[in-house]
Amino acid sequence: MTDIAKRFEVHPAQITTWKREFWIERNMPLGGAANAPKLTALETERDDLYHKVGELEMQRDFLKKTLTKAGL
Repeated sequence: MTDIAKRFEVHPAQITTWKREFWIERNMPLGGAANAPKLTALETERDDLYHKVGELEMQRDFLKKTLTKAGL
């Protein structure tokens, strides 16, 4: 996942989001969102944690670049 994110210059959390959205769209029964598969509590928690990790990685990368530019 990280290699793909680096290759296309996006954050790994974004790829995870795209994968989830693609899976839901691809597996959605005819009839729309009302019949879409429901995420379990664990899947929802996992997705929230992936999102949080992504945010923290972005903050770390920003700080790393800022400190490097400042010569620290």
